[in-house]
Amino acid sequence: MQNLINAVTIGFSIGANAVISYHLGAQDLRRAGDAAVQSIVYNAVHGVLLTVGCIAAAPFFLGLFTEDAQVIRLGVRYCRIAFSFAVFVAVSMSMEKIFQAAGKMLMTILCMLSGCVVNILLDPILIFGWGLFPQMGIEGAALATGIGQVLSLALYVICYFTRSLPVRIRFSPGAFDLRLAKKMYAVGIPA
Repeated sequence: MQNLINAVTIGFSIGANAVISYHLGAQDLRRAGDAAVQSIVYNAVHGVLLTVGCIAAAPFFLGLFTEDAQVIRLGVRYCRIAFSFAVFVAVSMSMEKIFQAAGKMLMTILCMLSGCVVNILLDPILIFGWGLFPQMGIEGAALATGIGQVLSLALYVICYFTRSLPVRIRFSPGAFDLRLAKKMYAVGIPA
């Protein structure tokens, strides 16, 4: 189910990357910015839909692999927390591809790596409890993953406001053009 979330959000983001890159290459910064805005908004919607759908489907999905009620209960507890971060994953994927379209590969590497490292460091702390942190078990593993994802997104936002980027993200009604969205889906769905 996590792979489904990744497939939808990454696929759409790849489509957005192609559209943003095209407009940057054509020196049409306004259209590149409009595509970036749509990427963020549509992927946030994808994240909300995936959160609701995956949490609702988790008991059934886990039941396909085991009849052990305890395993299903633990899996559902993990899913409820981990999938609650799908919006952050989705928007982070959009930001990653926006930075990549602008040629800022080092920033994307650092933002992704930071989230992964924090996840790795927090896993044992939140699972087993340490210092001020209580023992959370499987919920701790899910929370560590979510915190890592939120950190990556926070770093993208910080980098956006503190670094020079040719793509300007301005949320306005004029930024929404269905032709851009169709192009993003046309590239993103096969991806």
